[in-house]
Amino acid sequence: MITTTRPVRFGHLMTCTIVLCFITPSIHAAQVVLNDRNASAIVDPEYARMMTWEVDGVDYLGVQTFYYRVGDNPEKPVHQLPLMGVVESNGDFQPGNERILMRYGTPETFFITIDYVLAGGLPGSGASDIVEVISIDNKSDEPLRMSFFQYSDFDLTATGSRDLDDRSINITGGNTATQVSLTGIVVSETVVTPMPTLSEAVPYGSTSDKLEDNVLDNLDGSTSLNTPADHTWAFQWDFTVPPHGSFLISKDKHLEVGIPEPATLSLLTLSLFALTRRRSAL
Repeated sequence: MITTTRPVRFGHLMTCTIVLCFITPSIHAAQVVLNDRNASAIVDPEYARMMTWEVDGVDYLGVQTFYYRVGDNPEKPVHQLPLMGVVESNGDFQPGNERILMRYGTPETFFITIDYVLAGGLPGSGASDIVEVISIDNKSDEPLRMSFFQYSDFDLTATGSRDLDDRSINITGGNTATQVSLTGIVVSETVVTPMPTLSEAVPYGSTSDKLEDNVLDNLDGSTSLNTPADHTWAFQWDFTVPPHGSFLISKDKHLEVGIPEPATLSLLTLSLFALTRRRSAL
């Protein structure tokens, strides 16, 4: 489905249904809705962000977005790069598309590709996962020294509204962030590979202001916040991509409102393993 006059919206047997959109600089990509069983998420390709994550009808996400830095330049939002393309697909027997890929950059310099796969649980289970793979591909003949940032702001309330309902956030092992609300709702993120260089766990506003101030900044290395507040967390990776090489980040988010569903956790393990293998082969 391709258009040049208005925004573009974005089965597992022998085929997989895919909608592919290539966007020119004058075209804006519409928000995309992902669906899988008891979960849905809204992704905004124009701003390289996930805006909602609903589980059993309640939205628990404020926003998740990404930033990058080349060399010693100030970090910038990924969405300031040209949006090169969006792919939405459905690879199971459930209604709706559960996967989206978004690519930013230019063919002469580098690509940043963000790949989301939503995995829902049974209705009423209160459980869902989002598998994420980010690929940075150096298209030039020179090494690419880069920093990449992920910023996450969850609102773990029964109404999905922003307030001071977060009890704690702790980053353990350098790669796992766990945020808990006063009512016991839990969201966690595990970076499968590679280990982040730095993390930051702070009240709302501190990290986002830092990443948006057009000054070179690094995360502060903090790993815990154990007072009621509106909590946020972020990860930073520092790396150098060789000429025509790639850097791959694989991670998973799990949201749990009630008792974990074993079937959902098994689905997550299989999905993450298969997706990481596919992207590593690209």
